[in-house]
Amino acid sequence: MTPEEQAVADAAALAAKKVEFTPEQQEHINRLFNQRFAKVAEKNDATLADLTTRLAAAEEAAKAVKKPVDKSVDNADADEAKKQMKALLDAEKLRAANAESIARAKDIEITKYLTENKKILKDQAIRDAAASMPTFEFHDLKLVQKLVEDDIEYDEDNSQWVVKQNGVVKNNSSLTPMTLSEYFAEFAGARPFLVKGQVKGGAGSGEGNRQVGGIGVVRSRADLKSIKDKVAYVAKFGEAAFAALPIR
Repeated sequence: MTPEEQAVADAAALAAKKVEFTPEQQEHINRLFNQRFAKVAEKNDATLADLTTRLAAAEEAAKAVKKPVDKSVDNADADEAKKQMKALLDAEKLRAANAESIARAKDIEITKYLTENKKILKDQAIRDAAASMPTFEFHDLKLVQKLVEDDIEYDEDNSQWVVKQNGVVKNNSSLTPMTLSEYFAEFAGARPFLVKGQVKGGAGSGEGNRQVGGIGVVRSRADLKSIKDKVAYVAKFGEAAFAALPIR
């Protein structure tokens, strides 16, 4: 134990025994304490300074020998992340495109179905109206249907089939949309060659009393001098009636 340490120990022992010191003794003890702790502080400061110096030197040395950072791994990770993100975006675009394509296909299919259904309903309406005329009958319903189908449309506002010519709804004499029956009566009147003739019952309606236009009474095919007369006869009375006529 050094003399200073011994002095500190002695002072501590005396303090424990509650020894009273004279001023001279107290001053001596204080001086010893100050000297001791001054040396300890100096030693600690030197140690700290040494450590600080050595740490700084180590850092400088590390900087000097430090190799360039290899960023290839980080770059590879970044590239992979970009690829995954691009794949997700492409998949999302494809999903959206497929959904749009499916929706468009459904719309096309629905439109096609509605168009076909409307065509079926229109054909049926034309056939029903053309076949149920009370005073005449058409020779060929299919031909009549083909001739009129472009002019007949369904009017949603009036909930009925109407006749449109040049985009304008055709009206009857009451200035209301013409019904199909009214239209076919007018249509047949303008095209008698499409109509079968009908022999009305009653007096004077026999075969020998059939007249066509200005021909007079037609008793045989010989009375029909021209093709026009024959067509008019067929249009008025029908093919069966024409076939039943005697040749002369």
